[in-house]
Amino acid sequence: MNGRQEGRPLSLVSVLKSRRFGPYVLGASISNIGTWFQNIAQSVLVYRLTGSTFLVGVVNFSMFISLLVLLPWAGPMADRHDRRRLLLATQFAAFCVASALWFVVAVGAENTGFVVCAALLMGVATAFSVPALQSLVPALVPVSHLSRALSLNAVSFNLARAVGPVLGAAVVVGLGFAWAFFLNAVSFLAFVMALLVIQPQGSVGIAVEPRRLRDTALMLREEGRLLGFLVVVALASLTADPINTIGPEFAIRVYGYQDTFSGWMIGAFGLGAVAGALVVSTVEIPRGGLVASMLFVEGFGMAVFSLSGGPAPGLVGLGVAGFGWLATVMLATTAIQVLVADEHRGRVMALWSVAFMGVRPISSLASGLLASAGGPQLAGLLFTLPAVLGCVYLASGRSSISSEV
Repeated sequence: MNGRQEGRPLSLVSVLKSRRFGPYVLGASISNIGTWFQNIAQSVLVYRLTGSTFLVGVVNFSMFISLLVLLPWAGPMADRHDRRRLLLATQFAAFCVASALWFVVAVGAENTGFVVCAALLMGVATAFSVPALQSLVPALVPVSHLSRALSLNAVSFNLARAVGPVLGAAVVVGLGFAWAFFLNAVSFLAFVMALLVIQPQGSVGIAVEPRRLRDTALMLREEGRLLGFLVVVALASLTADPINTIGPEFAIRVYGYQDTFSGWMIGAFGLGAVAGALVVSTVEIPRGGLVASMLFVEGFGMAVFSLSGGPAPGLVGLGVAGFGWLATVMLATTAIQVLVADEHRGRVMALWSVAFMGVRPISSLASGLLASAGGPQLAGLLFTLPAVLGCVYLASGRSSISSEV
């Protein structure tokens, strides 16, 4: 089968009904929604405690710096060990961190230092879980279903990004910060339950002669398209990231709203991302020109948002940016999953996690500094440059990405 049944493209619904993939998506979606509860709550909490966008950037930096530092170990672990068991361990660790954060806030002992430390520990769990998560998906569906499964995985992630921040902001306003952190802790248990009921097909850990990360780096040099698609993911992520850092200040200083309105802003971005994932879910052969156009859409949307003086055009711009962002990431990620050999999959997806989230330590600090120095609008506008430069490079035909995979 070629991803088709009776001449028609395989539907997303039929993939979702899979006894392996369905519970995985449900559990991951609940966990992702909970994570956005924490992301919104900790950003707003630190902003209220300090009034500093830079320190909000420090919190985001702490969450994602582990992806860079732990790369040499996270990828190989996903290749050498049972990926489901590795995920069970990381999700339980994340549950413990979220529970500790809930307890400290519930008793009124919250401070910026503790929030930063909790974000750092959560980042360690994330660093080891992302390569395993991305490597596990191909073991949950037949090869012919892979592109649809990747699309559904991205849709669930970004539905959480659309719904989670809005619900998280509502919980903070109505119930307080402690409840947001508590619900995030519970969400990790939902994913643990999903992992316990699924049975991945084939091998979920490659028990072969150990390969070093350097071997994968040499493979990337030989396969220029893989490296090119990883660079595309990094450029798209750099452009999208500032909204998570500058959101609270943007809501107050530019729109004149409460800082929790940042949840609606991130939600608009996530809603656009869901639309982008659905549109490109039918694309089986990613082409360089399409990837370049989606990068341009993302940069254009972020520019509209950054220059907006009111919430209506700003939310529209964020929706457009989200569409372009996830369409770009989905096209590039599908190409990577198709091109990479399974014995390298964990390491390559560790590199993918650096491209997707590992750039956030840099962008979080940089956007926080720029917002503190020149305002949130300047910070957002300057971060459109990675997308613009990337789409120009792709459109020029000089990149290592061929016209099709």
